[in-house]
Amino acid sequence: MGKKIAIEESLIDLKNELENMGYDIVDMDNGDVEAIVYMSALVNMNMGFDISNGKGAILINAHGRTADEIDEIIRNRKYSSLF
Repeated sequence: MGKKIAIEESLIDLKNELENMGYDIVDMDNGDVEAIVYMSALVNMNMGFDISNGKGAILINAHGRTADEIDEIIRNRKYSSLF
């Protein structure tokens, strides 16, 4: 089983691509994830996520990113500057 990540519901194509790369895609309300992938205009990140994997989850804005770029961010647990 691959790394478990949560993806915002409307990102269907991205979800399918990441599943094909071996990721286990779960609902946004599942707290035990490596990453949460969202589209900034569609998700209120203030709604709160219960992260229970002990090391936190990386939040990734999918806007303008490919599945390969998101995969690299997850594998390296590195995200570019917010600004």
